Amino acid sequence: TSDFNTALQAYINAAKNCSGKKMNTSVQNTLSATITAAENELQNNAINNYPKVSTPLRLAKEDALASIAAYESLQNAIDKAVTEYGNGSKNGADKLLAAINQAKAVNNDLNATIEEMKAEEENLENASFQYLLDNASGTAPVVITDTRFVKGSDLALGRLSYSGVSESQLLEVGFCWATHPEPTILDNRSTSYFDWNGRIYQMQGLQPATVYYARAYALTKN
Repeated sequence: TSDFNTALQAYINAAKNCSGKKMNTSVQNTLSATITAAENELQNNAINNYPKVSTPLRLAKEDALASIAAYESLQNAIDKAVTEYGNGSKNGADKLLAAINQAKAVNNDLNATIEEMKAEEENLENASFQYLLDNASGTAPVVITDTRFVKGSDLALGRLSYSGVSESQLLEVGFCWATHPEPTILDNRSTSYFDWNGRIYQMQGLQPATVYYARAYALTKN
């Protein structure tokens, strides 16, 4: 009985450690209810009922941790975007500010789902990336897409070359692709590659039986 009590108390303590953090209201309510149920059984020393309360408590804690992580991740993205926005004097600042405010609204909504927060975080990252592109400067690298490529059902491989800038000036190099003839890095992009007589870049997550247009790109730190 003592061992069972110790184990259940550890579950309760772990769940309570999540309680004071920012999470979805429904998730918080479920967590609180499972904590109360477990504490009642513990107080009654009803070890036969422990499995009935410990499993829901564990699952509620896992949901809470996931919700907490989603809010924290979105907040980190907001903080980063605010830093990039600066004093708002650069090109496209109004669009980035709108994306920041929209992300803040979702982050302040305690009924937001994990999926909604992830989608908003992606939107904000795209807006931040567009903001960097709108304020690009300096020498643009010359990029050549190799005509050799391989495409499977859900993956494509390609090679490229670039010139005009030094290796130290580069931010990233890779391939972008889309189902329309003019793909850009705002559609899909990948910097993943493996070495085989030079770099072979990988474009993953493609749909089978679908025509894609792809081309190489390179970005400098400016």
